[in-house]
Amino acid sequence: MKVEPLIINAALTGIVPTREMTPHVPLTAVEVAADAERVVRAGASMVHLHAREPDGEASSRPELYREIILRVREKCADTVVVVTTSGRRVKDHGERLEVLGLNGDAKPDMASLTLGSLNFANESSANPPAVIERLLGRMNETGIRPELEIFDSGMANYAAHLIRKGLLARPLYANILLGSLGTAPATLKHLVNLVDDLPEGVTWAATGIGQFAFPVQSWAITMGGHNVSWPGGSLPRSQRASCTAGQPRRMRSPTVRVSFAASCGSRTSSLRRSSTALAAALRVTS
Repeated sequence: MKVEPLIINAALTGIVPTREMTPHVPLTAVEVAADAERVVRAGASMVHLHAREPDGEASSRPELYREIILRVREKCADTVVVVTTSGRRVKDHGERLEVLGLNGDAKPDMASLTLGSLNFANESSANPPAVIERLLGRMNETGIRPELEIFDSGMANYAAHLIRKGLLARPLYANILLGSLGTAPATLKHLVNLVDDLPEGVTWAATGIGQFAFPVQSWAITMGGHNVSWPGGSLPRSQRASCTAGQPRRMRSPTVRVSFAASCGSRTSSLRRSSTALAAALRVTS
């Protein structure tokens, strides 16, 4: 049986981590690019970017993303670059669209698209249908591929709805994110159900929030899926001093390869360090 190479999608900064939580969270363009180079060397083929203001707050300003993307591409020319359009901290719908207007070498390959509204422990992310379709419409206009963000079965079903409406076109890639308060729990049962709910042919990756990251990533490997590595907030507090590169490296470790060899075959020993196959599969255009 042919085994597909494992895709590791590394979110370098995230929205939540601060320097108080971990001194290693990359905030500036120089820091993000340096971490991007590290995670690609460790096995990642996608980098998921969140821009920060000088005071550390989440930002949607396209000029900040421009600098980050250009610096990342200097370090990792073949890596798929993904930007966030999250509404968790940036509430203005128009501001969330601005990063999709970048062009030339600063144009992202993909952009996140959360397929529904959801609650976190202390805040919410509003994604009503009109906003989802507006973001997706802009992605379709610019040739930026959507990175579908799925937190529960309703979002998986909404992907099928958008396909039926002709707004989402295959091939598609989705992140399944489990364990956040208010969305699907981080259990094997829920991961299996969510994968089963996905539209046919979707390439999917999964992770858990906080302490659930490594178990969900491990289940994803055994099921033939791929991995999302989140920054410090996805690590136990005792390990938050580790840099982001530690998670891709951990998924490539001999322990992981031995533990899951029976179900993964040679999958974890053939990790990609470039995104050529993924970019071709998603027909990414610059």
